[in-house]
Amino acid sequence: MELRPTPLLLRAPRPDRHPLQSVSAILLGHPSDVPELPELGELGEALVGLATCVREKVLLAVREAPLEYSLVRRGADLHVSWYETGSHPEVLLLNRTVSLEELMGAVSVAAMNAARATRSETLRTVYERIAGRLEQTPLVDHDPSSKPHARRDGGAVEPPTDGTALAFGFSASIPAGASGTERAPARADVHAMLFGGSLWGYVHGKRVVLTRGPVLLAAQRMLTAARALVDAWDAERTCHVRLRAGAFHVAVRRERDGSASLTLGPEHKEPVTVHADSPAVLVLPILRLVSDLCRTLVSVDRAQSRNLRIRTLRDDVRALRRRLREHERSDGFVNEHPERFQAVPASTPPSAAENAGSTKNLRFAERWRIEIDELDASATFLCGDRIVVGTPRRTIAVSRDTGAVLWVKEGAAFASLMAGTTLVRVSPDGDVSLSDVGTGHTLADTRIRTQGAAIRGIHTGSNATPPALILTEGPSRLVSIDVRTGELRWRYAARGSSPIHFVRSGRLVVITTG
Repeated sequence: MELRPTPLLLRAPRPDRHPLQSVSAILLGHPSDVPELPELGELGEALVGLATCVREKVLLAVREAPLEYSLVRRGADLHVSWYETGSHPEVLLLNRTVSLEELMGAVSVAAMNAARATRSETLRTVYERIAGRLEQTPLVDHDPSSKPHARRDGGAVEPPTDGTALAFGFSASIPAGASGTERAPARADVHAMLFGGSLWGYVHGKRVVLTRGPVLLAAQRMLTAARALVDAWDAERTCHVRLRAGAFHVAVRRERDGSASLTLGPEHKEPVTVHADSPAVLVLPILRLVSDLCRTLVSVDRAQSRNLRIRTLRDDVRALRRRLREHERSDGFVNEHPERFQAVPASTPPSAAENAGSTKNLRFAERWRIEIDELDASATFLCGDRIVVGTPRRTIAVSRDTGAVLWVKEGAAFASLMAGTTLVRVSPDGDVSLSDVGTGHTLADTRIRTQGAAIRGIHTGSNATPPALILTEGPSRLVSIDVRTGELRWRYAARGSSPIHFVRSGRLVVITTG
């Protein structure tokens, strides 16, 4: 029997909280204070695909917050995970075993309760279809051994013999990937990073177990701390940053004399501190660890080479390696007087004829005036009580009533767009900055590939979908950015090199080429 998705199921609105308490009790184990759950229609459609073995893994995003559920088929059960999808994911629930048949029954009952509670005939029909399809779907047998876990060791498995002060190693159990995903769009998969394992470090030859569990999340936090240390090194300033991943914590410090230290807090043990004359001694072992973990994950599951989270980690590692190489150069110098080489443009006062103008036919009264060089009309937005004006060098927000400057953000912008109340600025190098229109504060940063082409975008947030911005990456590529966190959600590449055209239609994005 062939099962096809029903479009109405995907647009089913969220019912009242009460019918979902039984679903929450099965998914998460606590019916009270129902947390954010996936849309009822999406959850029902996912369970149908899992029950018929059409899909073995489903990711369900939550609209109200940057949260995501992962449902993985294992025999007659599901492994349920619940986690945050921000730049540094936090695991709230990992691999809780749930009866698939019991969950399907609970969702079916919740849909029927929602159908009885609504006064809309259309919604009643939608909920009844959800319940009917779940009741009629057979539970196809699934062999959990078809996707075995591969155990891999990497990094410093044995103590270093060359006197290295710091080295890291790991042992990981990684689930095998699915076949037939070579042509699937690239997307962000946090769940793929939650594989279990053990992470240890060798500090002056002594082995210290750092954490057990999702080792890649701990390595990601270490990479963030390493980036903060390199930032302080570049700026020649002190820093002290402390980060946590579950029970494991990492801290970095840079002193005024240029020396640095790395503190590793193992679970339920005293922290260990490593001192070095140069930050590079501490950063390089972390870069090797993250690189080895990503390489090991991709060797087991080739589909993870298209995981945007893994691509971001690899890009971060390469960027930090380049910055470390810059510090190693001995043939460079810093120009302490750059103003001597700045050309001062000659300015000529405007003539009287240029200032003169006929105003007898004007039908308005000037309220205020402000001079902004190189104003870009396509990057000017009226946002309530303020006007956001973009120029090639900076973005300025002025009061609509008085013309007073409210805030200024320096930096070149190749393109500026609005996504709700969030200002999105794309630099010529592909750096994307998401800022609050009210304060100008940066909410998140990310990076895309501009390829020198014009940037076009659409905002896809709604009452039924998480807020996102879809941008072009060159003439034939698209990328989706989560407006709340700045994380990349997916990438799409059209066949051929023809320009791509796209438009939003409800929950769908219609794409044409040629």
